[in-house]
Amino acid sequence: MIIGKKLFFGCLALAFLSTTAVSENRFKVINDEYLTVIFEDGLKSSAMDVKNLFPHVRNEIESLLGLTLKSRPTVILIKTRKRFLQMADHPITVAFAVPDRNLIVMDYSKVITHPFSLETTFMHEFCHLVLHHYIPAIPRWLDEGICQWASGGIDEIIYDRNPNALDLAAATGKYLPFNHLNQRFPGASDQRVLAYQQSKRFVTFIVEKKGKQKFFEFLKKLQQGHDIDTAFYDVFKLTIQEFEKAWHQTLARRLTWMAWLSHHLYEFLFFCAALICVAGFVKLVLRKRNYTDEDMDEIEK
Repeated sequence: MIIGKKLFFGCLALAFLSTTAVSENRFKVINDEYLTVIFEDGLKSSAMDVKNLFPHVRNEIESLLGLTLKSRPTVILIKTRKRFLQMADHPITVAFAVPDRNLIVMDYSKVITHPFSLETTFMHEFCHLVLHHYIPAIPRWLDEGICQWASGGIDEIIYDRNPNALDLAAATGKYLPFNHLNQRFPGASDQRVLAYQQSKRFVTFIVEKKGKQKFFEFLKKLQQGHDIDTAFYDVFKLTIQEFEKAWHQTLARRLTWMAWLSHHLYEFLFFCAALICVAGFVKLVLRKRNYTDEDMDEIEK
C-alpha cells in the first residue's frame, strides 16, 4: 500500500535526521505554534520562506476543500538531490508527504526550479496531509488528482517528464485503469508519469462536468466511510468505469480534432492569411472612399 511505503520513507527521513546529520549539527529547526521546519545548514532564509508561506498555503487548501488540518505539520527541506533521493521512494520525485507522520519532505534544489515552485509544491503536499486526515484510505489516483487540481496542476515529478503521455495513451487506447491505481502507481517512470497525468485530468473532468458542489459531496461520502465505488455511484449516478469511458471518448474527440488541425495546418494558416488580406483590402477601399468624399466636399465648397 502506497501510504505504508511513504510511511517507511518518512521514518527513514526522520531516522536520517536523528543520526549523523543532527550530531554534525547540519540541520536546524524553526518552530512556531502552527508549523515546524527542519532544514539543512544554508537554507535558513528558505525555511523562513516556508514558514511565511504556510498561512497562505493552509488557507488556500483548507478553503478549497472545506477541511481543516487539526495538527501541526513538519516540513523537512533537503539541500541536495543526492541526499533527498536517500529518502524518496522514486527517482523522479521532488517532494513527498507522509500523512501518518504529518510530514512533508522537499528537495529544495528542485522545487525552486521551473516549472516548479516552492509555493505550489508546498500546496500539493499539504493537500495530501489534509485529505488523509479525513479520508485515510483515499485511493492513490484520487489523492494525486485532487492535489494536482487544488495546487494548480503541480505534481511530484520532475525527471522524465513527458507532456504528451496522456495524448499517446488516448491515441493508442493504452490507458492505465483507475482500479489499478487505487493503492500504488507503477514503478516504471513513463507509466508513473501517465498515472499522474491521468489522475489530474480525470479529476478535472469530473469537476468540470458535475461541478464542485457534487464533487465535494462525493468526498463527503468517502469521509463518512463509504467505499469509492458506492460513493461515486450515489453522487454521480454512474459507475467510475462508465465515467472513465465517457472521459476516454472526450479525449479521443479532442485528439481527432487536434490531428485534423495539425494535418490541415498550412491550409488553415493560408485561409487565415487570406481573411487578413481581404480585411485589409476592404479597409483600404473604405479609407479611399472616405478620402474621395472629403475631396468632393472640398470641391463643392
